Amino acid sequence: MWIGLCIICIANAQETELTYCNKQIHKTLKAIGASSKIPRSMDAHKLHWNMVGVNDWTSGFFPGVLWYDYEYSREPEIKEKAVYFTRLLEPLSHKVTSHDLGFQIFCSYGNAYRLTKDKYYKDVILKSAEELSKLYNPRVGTILSWPWKVAENGWPHNTIIDNMMNLELLFWASKNGGGKKYYDMALSHARVTKENHFRQDGSCYHVAVYDTISGKLIKGITHQGYSDRSMWARGQAWAIYGYTMVYRETRDKDFLRFAEKVADLYISRLPADLIPFWDFDAPDIPVAPKDASAAAVTASALLELSTLEDDPERSERYYALAKEMLHSLSSEHYQSRKKNSSFLLHSTGHYPAGEEIDASIIYADYYYIEALMRWKKIEAKQALSQENKFIHPGILHTRESLERIRHYVDQKINPAYQSYLLLQADPCASSDYQLQGPFEVIARLGVNSYTKRPSEDDHKAAYLNALMWTITGKEAHARKSIEILNAYSAVLKLIGPNDNDDPLCASLQGSMLANAAELIKYTYDKVEKKDIASWEHMLRTVFIPVLDTFFKAKPYTNGNWGAAATKAYMAFGIFLDDESLYNQAVDFYYNGHDNGTIKNYISESGQCQESGRDQDHVMFGLGNLSEVCETGYNQGDEKMYAALDNRLLTGYEYTVKYNLGESVPFKVWTDISGRYCDWQVISEKERGAFRPIFEIVYNHYVTRKGLDMPYTRRVMSKIPIEGGSKWCDGPGYGTLLFRTQMNEK
Repeated sequence: MWIGLCIICIANAQETELTYCNKQIHKTLKAIGASSKIPRSMDAHKLHWNMVGVNDWTSGFFPGVLWYDYEYSREPEIKEKAVYFTRLLEPLSHKVTSHDLGFQIFCSYGNAYRLTKDKYYKDVILKSAEELSKLYNPRVGTILSWPWKVAENGWPHNTIIDNMMNLELLFWASKNGGGKKYYDMALSHARVTKENHFRQDGSCYHVAVYDTISGKLIKGITHQGYSDRSMWARGQAWAIYGYTMVYRETRDKDFLRFAEKVADLYISRLPADLIPFWDFDAPDIPVAPKDASAAAVTASALLELSTLEDDPERSERYYALAKEMLHSLSSEHYQSRKKNSSFLLHSTGHYPAGEEIDASIIYADYYYIEALMRWKKIEAKQALSQENKFIHPGILHTRESLERIRHYVDQKINPAYQSYLLLQADPCASSDYQLQGPFEVIARLGVNSYTKRPSEDDHKAAYLNALMWTITGKEAHARKSIEILNAYSAVLKLIGPNDNDDPLCASLQGSMLANAAELIKYTYDKVEKKDIASWEHMLRTVFIPVLDTFFKAKPYTNGNWGAAATKAYMAFGIFLDDESLYNQAVDFYYNGHDNGTIKNYISESGQCQESGRDQDHVMFGLGNLSEVCETGYNQGDEKMYAALDNRLLTGYEYTVKYNLGESVPFKVWTDISGRYCDWQVISEKERGAFRPIFEIVYNHYVTRKGLDMPYTRRVMSKIPIEGGSKWCDGPGYGTLLFRTQMNEK
C-alpha cells in the first residue's frame, strides 16, 4: 500500500490551479465561439475538442465548468458563456431518455441556480427531477439507467453505478418544492444499490440487472470495465462520491460507513502517484492507460467526506489524500498546459469499446475544478454547499429516526410500541385537540400568567401532532399542527412583558414550535409557503428577541435556563437555516458566561449547579442539555455529547446515583452568577422523582458509543417505558423517540 508522497506544501496551491483553469477556459471559449455544440473530449495529441450535441450524456459538464470558474473568477464574460451553454440544455427537461439527465441538468442548471438563485433555473431542475423519476421502478426500488438496453442486451431493468451521482438531483428537488417522493426514490435507490451492486470486499459491478417481476437481482456485470469480476476505476469513484453525497443528504450512518468502505478499498489499491489505472485489475498494469477522471471524481468526493466524517483521524487522512491527489493531477505529467486547452490529460472513457483512451475528457475537468473549489472553501473554513448547511428535518428528529419510529409502530415492536400507546393517549397528541388560544401575549408570571398552561398545551399539541403525522401518515394530525402554528403566528405579538421568566417561556415554548414547524415543513407536501413564512416571522419577531436579550445579559439565573435557551436557539437556527443563530448557541454551550453551559452546569465529579436546590430542576437542566447534544448529533456533530470527557454522562450518573438512594460527594458551589452559593448540602427535595430524560442519553452513550451508565440503566429498569414530559419541558416518550435498539420479537 502506498503510504505517502513527499510533498512541498505551497501556500494557496488551489488558487494557482484555479487560475490555470481560468486560462484554459479562455482558450477553449476562443476556439469554439458561440457554438450550439458542447466540448466533450480531445484525443491524445489533438488540439481541438470533439464537440457533441445537447443530448450527449456529457453535455452538462462544460456549462458546469464555466459556472465553477465564474464562482472563482467573477468574470462577466465567463458568466455570459455559462448562461449561454446552460440554456442550450433546457429541452432535455421535457422528456427523459436515461438516468444521465441528472448529470446533464444538475451539473449545469444546479450550479447555475446555486450561484444566481434565478427561478428559471430552479423550474428547469424541478421539471427534470419529475422526468427522471419516471424511470424509477418501485418493484425493484431503483432508477432504470439505460432504457434501450432492455431490448438491446436483454436487461429487463438495468441500473449502473454511475446512477448514484444522479440521486443528488432528486434529493435537491425534494427540498426545493418537489416533494418527499423524490427523497424516497433516491433513498430506496441508494439502499438497493448498496445491497446488490457490490461484492463483499466493497468493489462494485458496473451494471446490476434486475427482474422486473420479482424485483430481485439477476446478475452483476461490467460494461466499461475489464471483466465482470474486476474493479473499474471510475465506477468505484462514482460509488465513493455517490455514497458520500447520500450520507450528506440523509445523515444515515450506514451510508457513511459504506462510503468509507468503498473509499478505503480504492485507496488501498492506488499506484504511487495516486492516479488509478483505468481498471484496477487490467492485465497489462503498469503499462495500462491511467484514468485521471476517476482521480478527479475521487479527490472531490474525499474532500467532502473529510468534512462529514465523525472520526477525526479518518477526516484528516481523507483530506490529506485528496490534496495529494490534486497535487498529482496538477503536475506537469497530468495537466494539459500548452498541449491543448483542456485541464487534464490521461483519462480513459470506454476502454472495451476503444473510445477516448488516454484522452482529455470534459468530466475529468469538471470534477477537477469542483475539487479545487472544495479545497479552497475548506481552507477558508467555508461550508462546501450553502444548500446543505443543515440537515432537514434535523432538530430532535431526522428522516432516519422517523423511519425507525414508524417501523417500530407499524410492527408493534416493544417497548417502543408501548411508549407510542402512551403518546397516542396524550390529549395533546390528538387530531381533535381543541385550541385554547391563541393569545396576543404569553407569560409564565404576572398579569398574563393565565396564558401559561393553555399556551403550553397548545404548543405541545403542535409538536405532538406533527410527530403523530410523521408516524401514522394521518393528515388530520398535520392539519392540526398547522392550525395551531398558523393561529399563533397570526396573533402572538409578545412574551411577558418584563416577566422574570420571559427567557424560559421563549425557550421552552419556542423550542416546541420550532420542532413542530420543522417536521411539517420537511415531511408534509401540502403545507403552504405563506404559512411557513408566517411561522418564521413569529420566531424571529417574538421569540428570538427575548433570547437575544438573555444571551447578552449578565448571568442571573440557574443553569436550566441557559440550557433551555441553547436548545431553543439551535432549533431556531436549523428551522430558519440561520447559521449565525445555530453557531451562537453552540458557542454558548461551550464558552458562555452562564450557569447553563456544559462546564458551568456539571462539575468533574458530576455534581450539578442546581444539585443543592432540588432534584427536579437538576433533571430539567440535564434534560435540556441532552436535547442540545442530540440536536448537534443530528447535524453531524458528536463533539457536544463528548465534551469535557463525556461530562453530560458524568452529570447524569451522579444525579441518578443520588436519586436511587445512594450517597454522592457534595461541595458548596460558587456559581457563575454569585447568586446561588448558599446550598450547603445536596437537596433531598423531590429525590427519586424521575423525569422522562434518560432514554436519549443512554441511547447515545451506551448504544451508539459502547460506554457504560450503570445507574442510568437501573432507573430505566425501574421505569421501562418513558411517557410524556411536563408541559413544554421536553419531548418525553424517549423509549419511542430515542431508543434505537429494540427486542424485535
